[in-house]
Parts: sequence; C-alpha cells; structure tokens
Amino acid sequence: EHKSAMTTFLESNIPFVTVGKCQFLSNAYQVCTDNYKGAMLAMEHLLGLGHRRIAYINGPHFLPSSGERCRAYLDAMRAENLPVTEGMIREGGNSIESGYAATKEILSAHPDITALFVASDYMAIGVESAVRDSGMRVPDDISIVSFDNVLYTGLSRISLTTVDYHINLLAQAAIDLLLRRTNPSADAALLSSARFKVECTPQLVVRRSTAPCRS
Repeated sequence: EHKSAMTTFLESNIPFVTVGKCQFLSNAYQVCTDNYKGAMLAMEHLLGLGHRRIAYINGPHFLPSSGERCRAYLDAMRAENLPVTEGMIREGGNSIESGYAATKEILSAHPDITALFVASDYMAIGVESAVRDSGMRVPDDISIVSFDNVLYTGLSRISLTTVDYHINLLAQAAIDLLLRRTNPSADAALLSSARFKVECTPQLVVRRSTAPCRS
C-alpha cells in the first residue's frame, strides 16, 4: 500500500519525502538514521559491561531497519567470537506483547542469557515484564538495551538504556527538505539529483537498565 502510494507520487510529480529508508524507491528523497551504527553502539555497550551471552529481539523482518539492526548484532557477536545459537534471535512485532512473548521463548531456551538487545522501546517494556515474571531482576540478573528513545523510556520503572535515533531532528529535516522541494527558487542541482538522503547519527542514552555482568 505504501509502495503504491509513493509510486503514484513519483509518477504525478508530487513532492514527498520519506522518513526512514525506502528500498523499493531508489530515487526517493529521504531522511533516516544510521540503524547499523545505533545497534552497534548498543552492542558495544553490553560487551563493554562484560556480557557475552546476549540475545536479540528483532523488529518485523520486512522493515529495512530490522535488517540493519540485526546485522549489527551478528557482526558484534562474530567480532568477539561469541556463538549465536538457535533461539537467541527472536522476531517481535514492535509491541509490548510481542516483546514479552519473545523474551519468554528466549529465557526458556537459553536461561543463561545475561543481556538482551531489543529493537524497540515498546517491545523492551514487555521484555522487562517477562524478565520480572521469570523471577529475575533488571539489571541485576539481565541487562536490557533498546532502540528509539521514545518519550516515556526515561520515566518508566526500569528507566531504559536506549539508542536515540533523534526523531525530532528527522522530522525537522524532512520538513526542511520538503519545503526546499516545493520552493521554485531551490537549488536546481539538489532537486535534479537522482537521490537525496539526510542521515542522522544515533546516540546511546545510558540509564538504569544495564549493569556489569555478574556471572
């Protein structure tokens, strides 16, 4: 549905900007964050705290961001010669419920896990509940790092350590780019380019859901 709408915009010469990478429209103007770098920041943080048994809960497989974040997780584990065995990666649906269910599955298959990297803050809330319902504590028994830094993460019970992908900057960049595209006096070289991308650099925000590995 989104692909069809954007194809119509392109064919009709209607100016638009995508927020997030758009793989099926290579000539789309877009603003995005470096998901690979953000996920690597999360993994480097956990590894730096001494964690070696780290599981990952990914977002929906059809999202480009999910592929980039999962690739960073795998690259970080391989760089440290750490095994990623069956069941250490689960796919969630970017919801609290899916985070809860995925965590239960991971803990059942891998009770020795000491840290979880979670692809979204919404899922991380469910992750924390599942850890607590399993008789463990965050971050004493299991550390959690998530991705997004939505408004409530710093106010939640566990105060999530998360990757900030700067949604406000992305939104402002999208508006600025769209205004330039609709301005008759805009730089012709910019508007005639086949593709224009603005990429924001993510930042790790350390709070209270991570701690040094104790095992």
